[in-house]
Amino acid sequence: MNFVSPNFVTLIGFLLVFLLLFFFSKDASIPVIFWTAILAGFTDMLDGSLARNSKRVTKLGAALDVTRDIFLAFVLSYFLLQKGILTASLFAWFFTGYFFLFIIRMFEFRASGGGFFSAKEDFKFVLDRMRLFLYILGILALILLPVYPSIGTLGEAAIIISIILSWASVLFHSAHLKILKQEKLSSI
Repeated sequence: MNFVSPNFVTLIGFLLVFLLLFFFSKDASIPVIFWTAILAGFTDMLDGSLARNSKRVTKLGAALDVTRDIFLAFVLSYFLLQKGILTASLFAWFFTGYFFLFIIRMFEFRASGGGFFSAKEDFKFVLDRMRLFLYILGILALILLPVYPSIGTLGEAAIIISIILSWASVLFHSAHLKILKQEKLSSI
């Protein structure tokens, strides 16, 4: 699959998120919104794997991927906040954890001798991959709430677990940052 650029897949993801914004503004049907969100999420899973497996990881690609992830989560959350389906507290807890994790990871990359998008490793733990997946899964369940009222508890549970994983990830990355700093000091 060398003919498909990972950055092109990411840009398709951006287009799908903008399409979601359009659908929200036009009060599109739940299935249209749901399947567009699924496709946008699928591009998120595909672009990183495609880049790593074809050895075409770039700083631009990493920046685009992170930006699209946040944009997708924010657009979906905003829609559900407006509809009164997602509580502001769940939204705030998730994005506060996301913000703190972002700050800690910047320090982590710096301590490893690289920049945010140029480190030799991405230092991602399993928790990092699961937290956004569970948040989006919870959001998707909440999108279906008007059609399937019994799914609301499942959606909120996925979001709460995602929040717990975000904050656990903050702790793990903080500990890793401390280890990196100690290694740097001991090598001097």
